[in-house]
Amino acid sequence: MLAGLLVFSCTALADPTAQGPAAPGVRTVSAKDACPSAEFAGFLQAFSARSELQRRYTRFPLEFGRLDDADDGYTKSTITSFEKVPNRDPKNGTLFPTPAYIEKFGLKIETFTIKNSKTAKDENVFPEEIISDPAVVTVLVVVPDSGVVVFYRFRKMRSCWFLYAISDRST
Repeated sequence: MLAGLLVFSCTALADPTAQGPAAPGVRTVSAKDACPSAEFAGFLQAFSARSELQRRYTRFPLEFGRLDDADDGYTKSTITSFEKVPNRDPKNGTLFPTPAYIEKFGLKIETFTIKNSKTAKDENVFPEEIISDPAVVTVLVVVPDSGVVVFYRFRKMRSCWFLYAISDRST
């Protein structure tokens, strides 16, 4: 369905804001390991463009939810590795669509934060659109006129953003 829209893997990063020499046994942060951006918009721009960042900044176990065509129910599973994420694009190694993919297929992207969160009272709201924690952001990816609807859920941890859940609500 929507191959190439998903995840990244967790690396044990030291706090990039820490000052002074590292304690024994603590890995220092190199430019290679530094968070692409503390601000979510900058992080998402870098994350979507580079498969290695998607791998580095995906947290496992990853929660993966999907609508079940058989009974119209929603089922969740736990994914333990990058390669096992159902929406992973094996050609380019991405879980989240790249800018070229977004442009080529006319994908629509919407970001939900605590500032623009929906409420349970809103019409036709998905649970992923309701944000109550400022350290959580949900990115909705839609393929217009196709029924493809995928939510990517990020959480700020250790001074950077990590993908921790994907909800495929495609019909």
